[in-house]
Amino acid sequence: MKRLLIFLLLLTYSLVGFRGFSQGTARVYFDNGTEKRFYLEGIPSQEYTEVEGIDIATGENEHIALEQVQRIIFEPNEEIDSLLFIPIKIYLNENKQVTRWVESLFFSENIAVFRGYYTKGLKRKGNTVYYTRGQVLGLEEYYYIIRPNEKLASVWFMTNGKLSNNISDRRLKKFKKQSFAYFKDFPILQKRIQNGEFGPADWRRMIQAYEEIIGSKEKSTTLQTI
Repeated sequence: MKRLLIFLLLLTYSLVGFRGFSQGTARVYFDNGTEKRFYLEGIPSQEYTEVEGIDIATGENEHIALEQVQRIIFEPNEEIDSLLFIPIKIYLNENKQVTRWVESLFFSENIAVFRGYYTKGLKRKGNTVYYTRGQVLGLEEYYYIIRPNEKLASVWFMTNGKLSNNISDRRLKKFKKQSFAYFKDFPILQKRIQNGEFGPADWRRMIQAYEEIIGSKEKSTTLQTI
Protein backbone atom coordinates (compact mmCIF):
# COMPACT_ATOMS: atom_id res chain seq x y z
CA MET A 1 0.00 0.00 0.00
CA LYS A 2 2.81 2.38 0.95
CA ARG A 3 4.57 1.74 -2.37
CA LEU A 4 1.33 2.49 -4.25
CA LEU A 5 0.87 5.79 -2.40
CA ILE A 6 4.45 6.85 -3.19
CA PHE A 7 3.95 5.89 -6.83
CA LEU A 8 0.72 7.91 -7.06
CA LEU A 9 2.40 10.90 -5.42
CA LEU A 10 5.26 10.82 -7.93
CA LEU A 11 2.81 10.39 -10.79
CA THR A 12 0.76 13.38 -9.65
CA TYR A 13 3.82 15.63 -9.67
CA SER A 14 4.93 14.35 -13.07
CA LEU A 15 1.49 14.86 -14.62
CA VAL A 16 1.04 18.32 -13.13
CA GLY A 17 4.43 19.32 -14.48
CA PHE A 18 3.92 18.13 -18.04
CA ARG A 19 2.87 21.60 -19.20
CA GLY A 20 6.33 22.91 -18.26
CA PHE A 21 5.39 23.94 -14.72
CA SER A 22 4.14 22.21 -11.58
CA GLN A 23 3.26 25.28 -9.52
CA GLY A 24 2.45 28.90 -10.15
CA THR A 25 0.85 32.09 -8.92
CA ALA A 26 -2.72 32.53 -10.10
CA ARG A 27 -5.70 34.81 -9.65
CA VAL A 28 -8.78 32.86 -8.65
CA TYR A 29 -12.13 34.51 -9.40
CA PHE A 30 -15.03 33.21 -7.31
CA ASP A 31 -18.73 33.06 -8.14
CA ASN A 32 -19.52 35.50 -5.32
CA GLY A 33 -17.57 38.25 -7.10
CA THR A 34 -14.41 38.09 -4.98
CA GLU A 35 -10.91 37.26 -6.18
CA LYS A 36 -7.74 36.07 -4.48
CA ARG A 37 -4.14 35.40 -5.47
CA PHE A 38 -2.89 31.92 -4.68
CA TYR A 39 0.31 29.98 -5.14
CA LEU A 40 -1.33 26.89 -6.64
CA GLU A 41 0.15 23.40 -6.44
CA GLY A 42 -1.19 22.40 -9.84
CA ILE A 43 -3.71 23.01 -12.60
CA PRO A 44 -7.39 21.94 -12.63
CA SER A 45 -7.79 18.47 -14.13
CA GLN A 46 -10.98 16.70 -15.07
CA GLU A 47 -11.09 14.12 -12.28
CA TYR A 48 -10.61 16.53 -9.37
CA THR A 49 -13.18 18.82 -7.71
CA GLU A 50 -10.64 21.11 -6.01
CA VAL A 51 -7.15 22.57 -6.24
CA GLU A 52 -4.76 23.23 -3.39
CA GLY A 53 -2.83 26.43 -2.87
CA ILE A 54 -1.41 29.02 -0.52
CA ASP A 55 -3.26 32.32 -0.10
CA ILE A 56 -0.68 34.98 -1.06
CA ALA A 57 -2.18 37.54 1.36
CA THR A 58 -2.41 35.32 4.46
CA GLY A 59 0.11 32.57 3.80
CA GLU A 60 -2.51 29.97 4.74
CA ASN A 61 -2.94 26.71 2.87
CA GLU A 62 -6.40 26.26 1.33
CA HIS A 63 -8.36 23.63 -0.56
CA ILE A 64 -10.31 25.55 -3.22
CA ALA A 65 -13.60 23.97 -4.29
CA LEU A 66 -13.83 24.38 -8.07
CA GLU A 67 -17.63 24.47 -7.95
CA GLN A 68 -17.32 27.89 -6.30
CA VAL A 69 -14.84 29.23 -8.86
CA GLN A 70 -15.61 31.16 -12.04
CA ARG A 71 -12.15 31.17 -13.59
CA ILE A 72 -8.45 30.76 -12.79
CA ILE A 73 -5.73 32.80 -14.51
CA PHE A 74 -2.12 31.72 -14.03
CA GLU A 75 0.21 34.70 -14.11
CA PRO A 76 3.03 34.60 -16.68
CA ASN A 77 6.59 33.80 -15.58
CA GLU A 78 9.84 32.67 -17.19
CA GLU A 79 8.37 29.23 -17.93
CA ILE A 80 4.82 29.95 -19.07
CA ASP A 81 2.58 32.58 -20.61
CA SER A 82 -0.65 33.54 -18.91
CA LEU A 83 -3.04 30.56 -18.79
CA LEU A 84 -6.81 30.77 -18.47
CA PHE A 85 -8.86 27.90 -17.01
CA ILE A 86 -12.66 27.94 -17.00
CA PRO A 87 -15.52 25.43 -16.61
CA ILE A 88 -17.47 24.64 -19.78
CA LYS A 89 -20.44 22.40 -20.55
CA ILE A 90 -19.68 19.54 -22.94
CA TYR A 91 -21.98 17.35 -25.02
CA LEU A 92 -21.17 13.62 -24.73
CA ASN A 93 -24.34 12.06 -26.11
CA GLU A 94 -28.11 12.60 -26.23
CA ASN A 95 -28.49 11.58 -22.60
CA LYS A 96 -25.37 13.06 -21.07
CA GLN A 97 -23.67 16.40 -20.77
CA VAL A 98 -20.93 17.26 -18.29
CA THR A 99 -19.10 20.29 -16.94
CA ARG A 100 -15.31 20.15 -17.21
CA TRP A 101 -12.48 22.51 -16.20
CA VAL A 102 -10.43 23.30 -19.29
CA GLU A 103 -7.61 25.50 -20.54
CA SER A 104 -8.54 28.11 -23.14
CA LEU A 105 -6.32 27.60 -26.20
CA PHE A 106 -7.99 29.68 -28.90
CA PHE A 107 -10.84 32.17 -28.86
CA SER A 108 -12.34 34.37 -31.56
CA GLU A 109 -15.80 35.71 -32.36
CA ASN A 110 -16.31 32.67 -34.61
CA ILE A 111 -14.94 29.68 -32.68
CA ALA A 112 -13.15 28.60 -29.51
CA VAL A 113 -10.92 25.63 -28.66
CA PHE A 114 -10.23 24.27 -25.16
CA ARG A 115 -8.08 21.52 -23.68
CA GLY A 116 -8.92 19.37 -20.65
CA TYR A 117 -6.49 17.20 -18.72
CA TYR A 118 -7.36 13.73 -17.47
CA THR A 119 -5.32 11.12 -15.62
CA LYS A 120 -6.16 7.73 -17.13
CA GLY A 121 -6.45 5.02 -14.50
CA LEU A 122 -7.98 7.26 -11.83
CA LYS A 123 -11.70 7.40 -11.13
CA ARG A 124 -13.84 9.70 -9.03
CA LYS A 125 -16.69 8.62 -6.78
CA GLY A 126 -18.28 11.62 -5.12
CA ASN A 127 -15.38 13.71 -3.84
CA THR A 128 -12.99 10.74 -3.67
CA VAL A 129 -10.43 10.02 -6.39
CA TYR A 130 -9.12 6.47 -6.40
CA TYR A 131 -6.87 4.19 -8.46
CA THR A 132 -8.52 1.53 -10.62
CA ARG A 133 -6.76 -1.78 -10.03
CA GLY A 134 -5.13 -3.19 -13.16
CA GLN A 135 -5.23 0.12 -15.05
CA VAL A 136 -2.12 1.70 -16.54
CA LEU A 137 -1.81 5.29 -15.30
CA GLY A 138 -1.16 7.92 -17.92
CA LEU A 139 -2.03 11.36 -19.18
CA GLU A 140 -4.78 12.14 -21.67
CA GLU A 141 -5.63 15.52 -23.16
CA TYR A 142 -9.09 16.17 -24.55
CA TYR A 143 -9.65 18.96 -27.07
CA TYR A 144 -13.08 20.60 -27.17
CA ILE A 145 -14.55 22.96 -29.72
CA ILE A 146 -17.54 25.32 -29.76
CA ARG A 147 -19.08 28.07 -31.91
CA PRO A 148 -21.27 31.04 -30.82
CA ASN A 149 -24.53 29.39 -31.93
CA GLU A 150 -23.85 26.22 -29.89
CA LYS A 151 -24.90 25.81 -26.24
CA LEU A 152 -22.52 22.92 -25.55
CA ALA A 153 -18.92 22.26 -26.57
CA SER A 154 -18.16 19.13 -28.58
CA VAL A 155 -15.38 16.61 -28.00
CA TRP A 156 -13.01 17.10 -30.92
CA PHE A 157 -10.11 14.70 -30.34
CA MET A 158 -7.86 13.18 -27.70
CA THR A 159 -4.09 12.78 -27.35
CA ASN A 160 -1.82 11.00 -24.89
CA GLY A 161 -0.18 14.21 -23.77
CA LYS A 162 1.60 15.01 -27.03
CA LEU A 163 0.29 16.49 -30.27
CA SER A 164 1.40 14.38 -33.21
CA ASN A 165 0.22 13.22 -36.62
CA ASN A 166 2.26 10.03 -36.22
CA ILE A 167 -0.60 8.08 -34.67
CA SER A 168 -2.48 4.88 -35.42
CA ASP A 169 -4.72 4.70 -38.49
CA ARG A 170 -7.70 4.16 -36.19
CA ARG A 171 -7.08 7.35 -34.21
CA LEU A 172 -6.32 9.38 -37.34
CA LYS A 173 -9.50 8.10 -38.95
CA LYS A 174 -11.47 9.09 -35.85
CA PHE A 175 -9.94 12.58 -35.88
CA LYS A 176 -10.92 13.05 -39.53
CA LYS A 177 -14.43 11.68 -38.87
CA GLN A 178 -14.99 14.03 -35.91
CA SER A 179 -13.65 17.05 -37.79
CA PHE A 180 -15.66 16.22 -40.92
CA ALA A 181 -18.88 15.90 -38.89
CA TYR A 182 -18.31 19.08 -36.91
CA PHE A 183 -17.70 21.24 -39.98
CA LYS A 184 -20.60 19.70 -41.92
CA ASP A 185 -21.84 23.14 -42.95
CA PHE A 186 -18.50 23.98 -44.61
CA PRO A 187 -18.01 21.62 -47.57
CA ILE A 188 -14.82 23.39 -48.72
CA LEU A 189 -13.17 22.62 -45.39
CA GLN A 190 -14.67 19.13 -45.33
CA LYS A 191 -12.98 18.35 -48.63
CA ARG A 192 -9.58 19.39 -47.26
CA ILE A 193 -10.18 17.24 -44.17
CA GLN A 194 -11.19 14.27 -46.31
CA ASN A 195 -8.05 14.68 -48.43
CA GLY A 196 -5.92 14.24 -45.30
CA GLU A 197 -4.57 17.79 -45.17
CA PHE A 198 -4.95 18.00 -41.39
CA GLY A 199 -3.93 15.82 -38.47
CA PRO A 200 -4.25 16.49 -34.72
CA ALA A 201 -0.98 18.47 -34.74
CA ASP A 202 -2.48 20.73 -37.43
CA TRP A 203 -5.57 21.76 -35.50
CA ARG A 204 -4.55 25.43 -35.48
CA ARG A 205 -4.20 25.38 -39.29
CA MET A 206 -7.65 23.86 -39.55
CA ILE A 207 -9.11 26.61 -37.34
CA GLN A 208 -7.26 29.21 -39.42
CA ALA A 209 -8.75 27.71 -42.60
CA TYR A 210 -12.21 27.89 -41.01
CA GLU A 211 -11.66 31.54 -40.05
CA GLU A 212 -10.57 32.36 -43.60
CA ILE A 213 -13.72 30.74 -45.02
CA ILE A 214 -15.87 32.71 -42.55
CA GLY A 215 -14.04 35.91 -43.57
CA SER A 216 -14.62 35.21 -47.26
CA LYS A 217 -18.34 34.61 -46.65
CA GLU A 218 -18.69 37.84 -44.70
CA LYS A 219 -16.85 39.80 -47.39
CA SER A 220 -19.08 38.27 -50.08
CA THR A 221 -22.24 39.14 -48.10
CA THR A 222 -21.01 42.74 -47.62
CA LEU A 223 -20.35 43.18 -51.36
CA GLN A 224 -23.83 41.83 -52.21
CA THR A 225 -25.52 44.36 -49.94
CA ILE A 226 -23.66 47.41 -51.29
